[in-house]
Amino acid sequence: MAKKKKPRREYGGGSYSYYEKMKRYRAYFVDPDGTRINECFIEESDAKDWLALKKAEVIQQEYITPSDDALGPFSLYYLETFCKTGLRARTYEGYSSLLTHANPIAAIPMQELKPDDFVNLYASIDRSGSTKKKLHQLLKQILRQAVVENKIKRNPMDGIPKAAVPKTGHKEIETFTPEEIALIFKTAEGNFYENLFLLFLVTGMRLSEGLGLRLTDFDSSLHRVHIRQTLHRSLDHGLIFEAPKSTASKRHISIPVEISMKLARREHLHPTLLFSNTEGGPLMSDVAIRAWTKLLKEAGVPYRGLHTLRHTHATLLLKAGTPITEVSRRLGHARVSTTLDVYSHAIPADDLAIVNTIANIYSLR
Repeated sequence: MAKKKKPRREYGGGSYSYYEKMKRYRAYFVDPDGTRINECFIEESDAKDWLALKKAEVIQQEYITPSDDALGPFSLYYLETFCKTGLRARTYEGYSSLLTHANPIAAIPMQELKPDDFVNLYASIDRSGSTKKKLHQLLKQILRQAVVENKIKRNPMDGIPKAAVPKTGHKEIETFTPEEIALIFKTAEGNFYENLFLLFLVTGMRLSEGLGLRLTDFDSSLHRVHIRQTLHRSLDHGLIFEAPKSTASKRHISIPVEISMKLARREHLHPTLLFSNTEGGPLMSDVAIRAWTKLLKEAGVPYRGLHTLRHTHATLLLKAGTPITEVSRRLGHARVSTTLDVYSHAIPADDLAIVNTIANIYSLR
């Protein structure tokens, strides 16, 4: 004979009772799934309020089923579901790496997370403000999705005080002095990577852009290079040739005739790429950085990253009076405001000339 099914509990119901042995009020509530939820309280008023709150949440359709879903597993689910196919492989890997900084709070159920958990997390991370800010933005996206999926009622990160939200801060731009540049390239004469470093100095291109240059991207007659792709290494996919991130990054960059002639005369070991490693394979960023580090040491110049050549290029152009729109276009910035934010310090100030202009405009002289 088939067993009689127990009648489903009617959701929204509940009650509370006092248990002498426990010296506690025990309240129960039947949620929309028919699950009985229990909580214990010292004060009767707290039990009453808890029960009233649960009933109100059901009526207002704001009830969230209690769950032990932790931040860590949900974050991995978020990356796999919403990031793996929609983002570049490098961006996805960057997000995965970024989330390792959240390990101290990864095991906390999302329904128990509080603003202080994130404030304390940021304080414990010994990284730049930029890393903390990126982590903050990523975690906020993840928990926003948790709200959408009814895992949590509200995003606990919304309660973080504004003063405690990580900030990037403005790091002073480093550049090489003309004397250092002369010393570096005197030392680089005959170096296998001399032309690569020279090209970075006279174009301000990004490292990945230079590594991705093909022979067909170099026009020796018009003395320019065409940025059409970048080269990166992915943990999962190996070498990746990608289109530049933005339309502005796809650009022609004119180069001095002297540099163009040096590039044209150079014997190219790779069949399609403009630059290669010493064995003729694609040149990777870590190899280029090691060669750069060695060169600076030989030149006796204090170490600054390869990206400093980009900063030096932009700074010198602006100091020479080149319009910022032209510098921005050359750097491949999507917005001129980006160039202005980074390099405004390099734009010469001439307050006296402004005063003279004003006087002439209003016929004061």
